[in-house]
Amino acid sequence: ALSVAGAAPTLALRLRASDPSGIVVDRLAGRTDRLPLDLVLSGTGPLGDWHGRLAASAGTLARVDAEVSLAAARDTALAISGTAELAALLPAPLAPVFGERVPVSLNASQRQTGAIAIDRLSVELAAGSLTGEAAFGGPDRAISAHLVARLPDVAPLGRLFGAPVAGSAEITAIISGTEDRPSLEIAAAGDGLQLADGGAQHSQARLSVTPAGDPAEPTAQIDIAAQGQIRGVILPPGIARAPGLGEDFDWSF
Repeated sequence: ALSVAGAAPTLALRLRASDPSGIVVDRLAGRTDRLPLDLVLSGTGPLGDWHGRLAASAGTLARVDAEVSLAAARDTALAISGTAELAALLPAPLAPVFGERVPVSLNASQRQTGAIAIDRLSVELAAGSLTGEAAFGGPDRAISAHLVARLPDVAPLGRLFGAPVAGSAEITAIISGTEDRPSLEIAAAGDGLQLADGGAQHSQARLSVTPAGDPAEPTAQIDIAAQGQIRGVILPPGIARAPGLGEDFDWSF
């Protein structure tokens, strides 16, 4: 149910969606056990300061609970803060990365010009955190995004690699340019990284992907460049170091 009334508009909302058959969850999560889906968004308040709650569940295995706030004025602001319990729906190697309860928060806004901004995104994973912001949809079609993944302990990623891993890492992704010609830069750095019996004391890499022409053209080319450094290489037992290869080296292409 939805109603908006009064000289100072008040929004009364109760939205419910359900799929007792479980088909939706099966298709989204690649499952076959037909978990029923239920979602409720409800709240009442003035459009300039509206507050509500979002609750969603997939059977008894997964749940999302969040507070939602909306401020509709010349610009419209949206805030979502809550927790997600999704580990049981994830592939087994990913479940330890996310953990049982994942705090999530998002602040977004839409300007009068139509531009949309994700002012703040925060996801707290068992393996670390993901933060970021983005802007797009404006009259100039400019886009920008900045995402940072911080992994103080990469051990929960071990099942993804099929071997024990250790160390810490940070990955940054930056998108810039326009909607027609976006560019991507990724920077990664790690300390004490180890996979099974091999690793390095420090490593870092940078990758850039830039369209050389109109991406819509079938013959358009993309410029890709990468470079990095590895310091303090540790070889697994039984593997000899190649002649001329030291513990430190740089690479690029």
